[in-house]
Amino acid sequence: MELNKAFKNPWFYIAALIGCSLAIVSACMSIQSHYGGGLSGREDEWLGTGASGAFASWILVGTGDLFVSGAFFYILPLLVLIPYCWSLQTEVISGALTHEYTSRTRRDVLAARYIAVFLSSGATVAIPLLINLATLMCFLPASIPEVSSNIYMGMREEEIWTRLFYTWPALYVAVNVVYDFILAGIWGGFALSLSTVIENRVALLVGSYVAALAIDFVNNYLFFILNVNGFTFSLLHLFHAGQASFRSAGPMLAIPLLMALASAYLLHRFARKDLL
Repeated sequence: MELNKAFKNPWFYIAALIGCSLAIVSACMSIQSHYGGGLSGREDEWLGTGASGAFASWILVGTGDLFVSGAFFYILPLLVLIPYCWSLQTEVISGALTHEYTSRTRRDVLAARYIAVFLSSGATVAIPLLINLATLMCFLPASIPEVSSNIYMGMREEEIWTRLFYTWPALYVAVNVVYDFILAGIWGGFALSLSTVIENRVALLVGSYVAALAIDFVNNYLFFILNVNGFTFSLLHLFHAGQASFRSAGPMLAIPLLMALASAYLLHRFARKDLL
């Protein structure tokens, strides 16, 4: 029932449509760049097929299009919240949640809601990523990226899974799609748990997104001010690769884990709350 409500409500289609539209526009710009002289803008300069091929131009890497791909990941933390993370507070206000409690245990009701939010939020990310790559593959060669063309791609050894990108790019795509799916699902579940303490749905969505932007701002300038080598902990950059800050395994595991633990605590506390 929760999956049916999550995937058939109009907000899921709106979020998916926005994401897919940006993904297709990004693919079109990358294709235009490829056939308009490549990344150098010169028709007489050979860059190799890997530098502007389908995998290098994939929106997550962003080689062929920096602007739209950057905009996509900039609004992504908000897009994944739109489909269903606000639903818990909506049903508390309408009284529907109290009715559900009479037919199932509170733990089962909240677990089903979290799973529905997790899957719908994850799908909001995964679908545009796959559509972007499928569009690119219809027009660009699916060549294995060349290490010698790294000057155009920015995929250096510090970035996690770089070896996969230069050896098994299809596996690199699969691993990143799965990770982004899980990260988006946990982020959506975290927003769901925050709705147990933030009653205003607009404040929930906008506040969560503004908090993500604030953390990104701190991530961008904290280590620069301290003049030390830092790491990526911003949600905006954890979704991204290539032109974004280099991702490392520690924060990529720690940030979702912290959000999952916080969600479990808040939902457990809400399950013991009297709704009457």
